[in-house]
Amino acid sequence: MTVTLTVTACSGPWFGPGGFDQAAVEKSASPADVRAFHEADADNNGLIDMGEARARLGGRAESLDIDGDEQISETEFLHHRVQ
Repeated sequence: MTVTLTVTACSGPWFGPGGFDQAAVEKSASPADVRAFHEADADNNGLIDMGEARARLGGRAESLDIDGDEQISETEFLHHRVQ
């Protein structure tokens, strides 16, 4: 007897923007801060690019980009919110 298992319900990455690790990040933050991140992420891709950041976050855009890649991840955004 051969059993074949196919996973089709899972779309998207397991880790990184939109991945399972973001659930842990969101659980550790206040709901208002998580909501603020998603509101700033206009294209809903899990990252706030510099255009979105400048339009929605003003002069704080560069200070939120911890790793300097010109994108603000949810982890970077929430890191600054708890400080």
